[in-house]
Amino acid sequence: MSFENDSLTPPIDPEVDGLLANLFMTEEGRNDPYSIYSKLHEKPPCHQVSLGMIVLTRFEDCQRLLRDNRFGKDDDTEGRRRQRAESLDLSIEELDSVMKFFERRTTMLFLNPPDHTRLRGLVSRAFTPKTVEKLRPHVERLTDELLDELSGRVDIMEALAWRLPATVISEMLGVPLEMREIFRPLVRSATQMLEPTLTKEEFFTGIAAGKEMTTYLSELVVERRKSLGDDLLSKLIEARDGNDSLTEEELVSTAFLLYAAGFETTTNLIGNGLYALLKNPDQLAKLRSDPTLMPSAVDELLRFDSPVQFDGRSALQDADVLGYSVKEGQVVFTILGAANHDPT
Repeated sequence: MSFENDSLTPPIDPEVDGLLANLFMTEEGRNDPYSIYSKLHEKPPCHQVSLGMIVLTRFEDCQRLLRDNRFGKDDDTEGRRRQRAESLDLSIEELDSVMKFFERRTTMLFLNPPDHTRLRGLVSRAFTPKTVEKLRPHVERLTDELLDELSGRVDIMEALAWRLPATVISEMLGVPLEMREIFRPLVRSATQMLEPTLTKEEFFTGIAAGKEMTTYLSELVVERRKSLGDDLLSKLIEARDGNDSLTEEELVSTAFLLYAAGFETTTNLIGNGLYALLKNPDQLAKLRSDPTLMPSAVDELLRFDSPVQFDGRSALQDADVLGYSVKEGQVVFTILGAANHDPT
């Protein structure tokens, strides 16, 4: 693989364009992405699509791109804003007016170094491996209780996959458990904003959900400052690096990120993992016979059917990918699900 400069741009293959449109924009594509990945692996590893983005599908290429400091999180370029506005049938002015709420994003998900480094350093002082390990007995006990409640034919997504992580992250952050049901649709709608394509309805629903969750978490931060406890939100409030600490906006954004990540992605990992094991009974039997395989099994399930299928980066300068020129501000999408099933 080479990242050497070249004047060429990736070609637009109509067949690949159709496959990616199906993947990004249809329920069928979201429900069965792996059949599309299989077809994409028969094609060259770098594509440009009519939506304007460049797409990578091979493991090594995706890994290199995600580690390349010429690329980062920057959705606020004029080209990216114009592309999003056109896809939603909005003017740039209408989009900017709606997105004002998210203008000063201070979550690690949308930051580059050194801002990302600073924020991660502060959060890591509160969210340590020791903090997580201390939760193990409680999480195991809670899991046993949820499993004991099961009988007959059950919907495992309802009974376990979402209840377990929602309860754990709520307790960690000090969010009242009765808020789980209220947050559930809000988290789902808000995290839809990370999808590569959105309908106009999904976009505005996601904006509204983000506002509602942020309003609640802002009130929770104010209350917690008055009475600090042993929960993660209190530890985030107390976190210090010299004279530096998290701002109010950073506290809310970080709580939002931790809640959404601990809720949505973990729920999907449990669901996808159980489904994969049931579809592969030999692997399930192997794991049952030797529980020490569990850590590697979790890693393999994350690879086999990851809760996160795509990740995007913007070129922070004119750059190159696999010999193709990439202009500053152009988006490159890494299809992680395809990379994790790379046959090469």
